[in-house]
Amino acid sequence: MFDGTRFDYRIRSYLGQGSITMLCDGKLVSKALFSEEHPGLNDDTEHFVLNDFGDDVQTLALVNPAILSGGTGHAVGDVITQAGGTFTTAAQIRVTSVNAGVITGAAIHRAGVYSVAPATTTQGGTTGSGTGATFTTAFGKLHTTKQLRRVEMILGFGVRFGGINVDGGVSVLPWAENTEMAKLLIAGDSLTQGFFNGYEGGNWSRQAAYMLGLEERFVQYGFSGRGFLKNTLFPVDTPGIIALAPDMLVIADGFNDMFQFGSMTAAALTAEVTARVNELLTNLPKVRIVGIGPFYDTTSGNACTNAIAAGYAAASDPTRVRFYDLDATAAYKVGDAYSSTDNTHPGQSGQDFLGAMLGPVIANLFLSMS
Repeated sequence: MFDGTRFDYRIRSYLGQGSITMLCDGKLVSKALFSEEHPGLNDDTEHFVLNDFGDDVQTLALVNPAILSGGTGHAVGDVITQAGGTFTTAAQIRVTSVNAGVITGAAIHRAGVYSVAPATTTQGGTTGSGTGATFTTAFGKLHTTKQLRRVEMILGFGVRFGGINVDGGVSVLPWAENTEMAKLLIAGDSLTQGFFNGYEGGNWSRQAAYMLGLEERFVQYGFSGRGFLKNTLFPVDTPGIIALAPDMLVIADGFNDMFQFGSMTAAALTAEVTARVNELLTNLPKVRIVGIGPFYDTTSGNACTNAIAAGYAAASDPTRVRFYDLDATAAYKVGDAYSSTDNTHPGQSGQDFLGAMLGPVIANLFLSMS
């Protein structure tokens, strides 16, 4: 964790080639591949890489204007827009008293937003007819983009980390785990397991965990082919979920039930979902469960989604269970950007989309529970 704007890192490859993937606050920053420039160099090739996040931007606001010249023709209540400095929103000064049109008293009407504060300002505009007013000014800090960034470096095979160099005045801290946070577990099928991810941590579930601030207390629990009744059965995995004892559980199964729906009845699927949810509620008395149906449903009349939703609705303790129908939003079917070549699994752009969309949804559903 560091609060600067840039740093150099050094890596050393003992195989003469390697890679490093960098994430900042859970988002991919870069993925660099390195190879030797000269044949025959097989060991301890060093690489120095600069990561620059751009300059911090500090914004300022007017806090104390003083009359330098009262101008002429002004009236009480006039609002004078200030010129000078560099701003996104100009400061405005309201006239509070005059003497024969000359300003004798003024107050801030709008403090403005400045990146460069002027020592004096001139009259840029007015709601009245006066002219020639100028002010000496004092500005105070309003906001800064300076932040504490959480940086992860994932080293490829054969790569050693050699440290970082930072600018003076920058703090570098260990990324400490907050053990007091609730544990989040997201269970699902191959879409949660991470097929077609472009980088480590790119799965939608991990991106949602970052968004919730629970990345250090998160378990990704995806298995290809899993469903409530078919393929790799969800009931097989419930002992593992119970052993991990999550406080917050998201179940994103449904695709494989959808593909197998013709060989089962809606009633059987509903009963199995209810049985599994009740098993979890009984064995995890503090858990809150969010169920997500198939991201898109190809069954007639969305019969698969409806059967799964009914299973959650029949849970023994509805105060600890919520269901979200992503298919109803049609978001997953927006376009090819969210599908791989098999038109089912999302590529990395689709994983990014799902993480950004489902993170807030999951947070709000957990917050809605007693």
